Amino acid sequence: MTNDVGVVEATLLTGVTDAIANMTLLAGILLMMFYLHWRLALITLIIIPVVGIAMGRFGTKLRTVTRNIQKKAADITSILQETLSGIRTVKAFTMEGYEIQRFAKENKRNFDISMKGAQVRATLPPLVEFVATIAVAIIILYGGHEVIAGRLTLSDFTGFILYVVMASSPL
Repeated sequence: MTNDVGVVEATLLTGVTDAIANMTLLAGILLMMFYLHWRLALITLIIIPVVGIAMGRFGTKLRTVTRNIQKKAADITSILQETLSGIRTVKAFTMEGYEIQRFAKENKRNFDISMKGAQVRATLPPLVEFVATIAVAIIILYGGHEVIAGRLTLSDFTGFILYVVMASSPL
């Protein structure tokens, strides 16, 4: 309960304000990208959802694993509370060994799901960066073609690339 209240509080205080700031920043970046070269901006807008889909799939997986981690932590707390509140009964029936095994088994489940969470959290950033790198490579190829064809200046292209990099943070 305490953890959930903290998560909700953090989401309300920082999450909402960060989301508004990021959307405003992203809107400004997109406007500048369209100002510099509308065709390249359209290509970028086609590519961005691909990165978003990759992030969304792993985000869903991460939320599921995080939810399971919280459930396992609650299970361990429940077992501890149950055992400690009934300590006289446990001792009266000499069930210490059983309770230790039960706790160890639940603790192992908690460890396993925590490792799964660590695995998902370790996989997400490199995968998203790989997809984003491919997206930037496509943008550079098309933008380079436009510079060579004379439809885009090198300075505007450089500015455009900087805006693409800047857009990654609010995204």
